[in-house]
Amino acid sequence: MMGEKEILMKECVAYFRARPVYRRLFRLIREKYSGLGHLGGRVTLTGLTPEDRKDLEGFFQKDFSAPKNISISATMMEHALSKSKFADLSWEDILEEYFEKPLTVKREIEQQRRDDREAYFQNLFRKYEQSKGGRWLKYTVLNRKEGFQILMQQYKENSEQLMQVIAQIMACINQLPVYRTGADGRIKREMLAVFAAQTTGNPHYFDEGRIGERLMIAYLSEAFAAEAQGLTQKTEQKNSLWYAAGILKDDLSNDVLCYGLHAKMRSGAQHQGIEGFFKQQEPMRLTLYTLGNLQEMRSEADDGKVYVIENPAVFSEIVRRHPKTAAVCTDGQPRLAAFVLMDLLKAHTVFYYMGDYDPEGLLIAQRLKERYGDRLVLWNYRAQWYDRYVSDVVITDARMRKLHKIHVPELMTVKEAIERERRAAYQETMLEEFIDEIDG
Repeated sequence: MMGEKEILMKECVAYFRARPVYRRLFRLIREKYSGLGHLGGRVTLTGLTPEDRKDLEGFFQKDFSAPKNISISATMMEHALSKSKFADLSWEDILEEYFEKPLTVKREIEQQRRDDREAYFQNLFRKYEQSKGGRWLKYTVLNRKEGFQILMQQYKENSEQLMQVIAQIMACINQLPVYRTGADGRIKREMLAVFAAQTTGNPHYFDEGRIGERLMIAYLSEAFAAEAQGLTQKTEQKNSLWYAAGILKDDLSNDVLCYGLHAKMRSGAQHQGIEGFFKQQEPMRLTLYTLGNLQEMRSEADDGKVYVIENPAVFSEIVRRHPKTAAVCTDGQPRLAAFVLMDLLKAHTVFYYMGDYDPEGLLIAQRLKERYGDRLVLWNYRAQWYDRYVSDVVITDARMRKLHKIHVPELMTVKEAIERERRAAYQETMLEEFIDEIDG
C-alpha cells in the first residue's frame, strides 16, 4: 500500500508529464544540477508556444506572456514548489521520479559533499548519543525515516543554523512533560505555547509548518507511533502526538459529547462537575482540558457497556429514551478527545459502536475496532438492515474506492451490499431498530 508521500509524488509527476514544456525545463535544470552539484542558477526557455506559456503560468503563478524568452531561476523553482500542493516534496526527488533515474553530478563534487555531510552528522551523533533525541536523530538519518528529508534540506540550505536548531530540539525533547513525571508517575501537561516559551524563549517556536514543529513531530511520530492510530486528519494526529508527550496544543476546542459517565480526578476525588451532569441526566461536552485532569472514567452499567454513536441526533434520541444508559458521540470522524475519553474508561468497559452504512462510516468503524480490539463490538452491521433502509444517495466512484480498505470480517456483508447497490444507508433511518435492540 502506498503511503501519502508516494501518492503525492505520483500525482506531482503526472501533473508535469501532462504538460510537455516541463520536459524541456527539467532537462535544462538537470544539466545545471549536474554541473553545480545542487539546484541553483537559472535556465532559459526559447521558442515557447502560447500553450507552453499557459502551462508555466499555472504552476509558477506568474505572467509569462510578454517576454520572448523565459528565464527561470532555482529560487523561482523553490518558491513555486513551496506554494503548491506538492510542497512536502523536494525538487531532487521530483526530478529523479520524473526521469526515472538518479540525478548525477560531477563525481568529485558529489564525493566531497557526501564526506562533509557524513562528518557533520557523525559529529552530531557523538554529541547527543546519550540522549533520547540523539538516538532518534541517528536512527532517522541512518534509516532515512520521517524527518530525514527535512534534515537534509535544512543542511543544504544552512548547516550552521541546522546545528543550532538540532541543539534546541534535543533540549526540548529532554524537557517534554512525559519525561518529567512526578513522584506519583503522573504527567503534568502543559500548553504548547507555554512549553515553547519556557524551553526556547519563543512561544511560536512550534507553530505549524516551522522547522521546530516539523522536526519535533518527526520525533514524536517515532516515539509515540501508536498514539495516532485511528485518527485520519493530520491536525488530529499531531494533537494526539503532542498529547502523548504531555503537551496540550488545543485543550478547549477539542472536545467530545458524552452521557451517563462518572469520573475520578488524579487526586482520587470524584469530579463533581461531571457527577452533576450524571445526576441531572444531561449530556455534556468534555474538553481535553478536563480530560487531561482525570485518572479514570466508568459507566454505571454493571456490564460496563457504553454505546459509541457516530451521529449526534441518534445519540440524543438514545439517551433521551434510555436515561440509564451510557454513551459517547464521535460526531463523525473521532477527534483526539474521543479517544482520550475512551482510553480513560475502565478496562472492563465494552464499547458498542454504531455508524452510517457508507464508505466513510465503515472506515471509522474499522479504525475503532483496530484500536480497541475485543473491547469494541461493531453493533448491528447487518446486510438486511442495509437492504431495508438503503437511501437514494448515490455514492461516487471516488468514495466507493474507499471500500477497498475495509477488511474487518464484521463489516464485510455491509461492504458487499454497498458495493452492489452503490448507495448509502444512514443511522437516523435505523433509529427504531437500535432502540428495540437496547430494549431487548
